[in-house]
Amino acid sequence: MNKRGNKERAKQKGLLVYALLLITAFSFRVAVARFLPNDSPDDGKLYAQIARNVLEQHVYSHATEPPYDPSLIRLPGYPLFLAGVYSIFGHNANTAVRIVQALIDTATCVLIALVAFYWEPDEARKRRSSIAALALATVCPFTTIYVATILTETPTMFFAVAMCLTATLALGTKNQGKTLLLWIVTGLLAGMAVLFRP
Repeated sequence: MNKRGNKERAKQKGLLVYALLLITAFSFRVAVARFLPNDSPDDGKLYAQIARNVLEQHVYSHATEPPYDPSLIRLPGYPLFLAGVYSIFGHNANTAVRIVQALIDTATCVLIALVAFYWEPDEARKRRSSIAALALATVCPFTTIYVATILTETPTMFFAVAMCLTATLALGTKNQGKTLLLWIVTGLLAGMAVLFRP
């Protein structure tokens, strides 16, 4: 009974640590998005123009004035992501894009913790490893800074880490049907990542 109570308390502490780290991760990313916005990269302006043209001119073009000739200058993943956000929050709503990217990057931190959990071979250390990975991802400035820019890095990292997780799960399962499904999902995630950044 006492062992069971200790296990339950340890589980509750672990969940509290995860929750605090996720709140910290999201808060850090929102702060970067709000206080360090960066609209200067020309690529970001190009992506935003394509997104606006998709919404306003119904053509995939980077032109700023008629004729809006179709273009293949950039892959469609990120401009269509921007178009989705702009369609909800307004056609120049880069602050909304940054907040959505803060959510996506926080989700990437969760995926990193899950990858660490599954890659840890010692059952007794799985939770500690995932908490350590989540803590490192939470405070990593090198990836967090991208939430403040209108660039492909944030969603690309999400899809790349999600792909690593599903591949890890596919390699670790014995059920053939589940393995096949996980490999299909892995392939789809890889395809999504490539649509954002080749």
